[in-house]
Amino acid sequence: MELEALRKELQRCITDIYVWCDNIRAQKISYGDNALPEVISKLEHILKYPQLKLMSEMVLHEFSLFLTAYEEKDYVLAADYMESAVIPILENVAEEIIQSIELPAVKSGYEVEYTSSGAVTLIKNVGNKRKYLHTNLCPGREALHYIERWQDHGIGAYHVAGLAFGYHIEMLSRNPLVQVYVYEEDECVVEIAKQYSDVWEIIAARDNVNVIVDEGYQLFVKKAGSVSENSSREKICVYHPSLQTIANNSLRDKMEKIFLQIDNSERWATNLAVNFYYNITHIEYGVEALKSRFEGKTVYLIAGGPSLDLNIHLLKERKPENIVLTVGTSLRRCITENIRPDVAIITDPKESVYRQISEVEECGIPMILLSTTCFWVARDYKADKYLACQKGYYPAERLAEKKGWLTYETGGSVTTTALDICIQLEAKRVVFLGLDLAFTGGKSHQGVENPDMTAKSDLQVPDINGKMVVTSQNLNMYRQWIEKRIARAKESGCQMEFIDASEGGARVEGTRVARLQEILK
Repeated sequence: MELEALRKELQRCITDIYVWCDNIRAQKISYGDNALPEVISKLEHILKYPQLKLMSEMVLHEFSLFLTAYEEKDYVLAADYMESAVIPILENVAEEIIQSIELPAVKSGYEVEYTSSGAVTLIKNVGNKRKYLHTNLCPGREALHYIERWQDHGIGAYHVAGLAFGYHIEMLSRNPLVQVYVYEEDECVVEIAKQYSDVWEIIAARDNVNVIVDEGYQLFVKKAGSVSENSSREKICVYHPSLQTIANNSLRDKMEKIFLQIDNSERWATNLAVNFYYNITHIEYGVEALKSRFEGKTVYLIAGGPSLDLNIHLLKERKPENIVLTVGTSLRRCITENIRPDVAIITDPKESVYRQISEVEECGIPMILLSTTCFWVARDYKADKYLACQKGYYPAERLAEKKGWLTYETGGSVTTTALDICIQLEAKRVVFLGLDLAFTGGKSHQGVENPDMTAKSDLQVPDINGKMVVTSQNLNMYRQWIEKRIARAKESGCQMEFIDASEGGARVEGTRVARLQEILK
């Protein structure tokens, strides 16, 4: 029992020193000043154990060098002394101690293992591989990096998928005014954590922590669908290593998608903000200004799929009162084919989208831009521009409310955004071209002369002729979104007609498949 008590105190001391060093290296000097007395107190306490008697003189010598550097405000050197001298000595003691403590075997495909810092970590056996749910070094230090990634100011509640041994939860819940809801799909993980986790007693004693056994992550997925990170004081988080414990492949894929959506959103947050600020200060009108041009009209919605090569030239025969709305990737192609679109639309926030207008900046075709589209487009494109405010992005929702504009569902792609705009502007009919949502002929986009070698996937779906065609997870997700959006429109009493004139690609339920030549007649 004495060895186990020493192990726990030792790993907490090592963790606190690592965390102290990381904060000092981040130049959080006030934190260092406030936390140092607690670090010193823990270090003094563990040095009183008989097992550290031989090491105490060495530790105190190195610690005196650390204090000298710290008092001289040489914080970089102070942290170096801690990490290169003090911590290795303590970790050597921890290694000797854990060799004398035997951990019993854990059932249900899990293992418990000691780390180099003396803490315990959890391992999941997946197939022939062992997946670590926490680092094999210092889990507390890893938890610090986790909360630095996810923690935000002004958040009142965090919803976290994945418990593991809860090191990240212990650190995330240190503010008693913040509620932390932990969703764990595998009940075995909760039971193992109760028995072995070094921080379970701390977590269990906190009133602001709620651990929920959530089979199939049903509650978490529902919560993730209802919480908008930009418009709420709640935040959705995923502890990615816990996804390895999910036995159901379909559920694991779904959770991976949620993680990637959140990850991409976080990654692009600054970029989106810069784009948004520039666009709203340089674009005067909202998409609603185009309603008279869309309302009651047939809209030929040009996507960028490979089947566009088969029939785009036929659009020259369209009636002048009909509307041609093209996505940015097909804008230059339309101009090359001597087809002048009435409107184009670009939604991508990345700088690479600029090539869609390169060399056609002065074509004069009106352009719809999502509020967070790369600001280079708004800056350099010489034509009337209209702003579309998207749902789910709080600054855009707030702007739309202030201006009296509509907000639009994006669905993840430019084509899905364009469809929602057509529905909300009350077009009479939407005729899709190039809406393959699959790798027709092995190609990914229109204008590709040879099969695109990136167009490889194991996923297949029925095409417009009832045969199977290869698609990707993203394209299939867009197809499903379009089907649901069309279904919702019809359920609401919308009399719009949806025609798929792509002449290739995946079958989209809710649309009528027809040849473009027949529609034009």
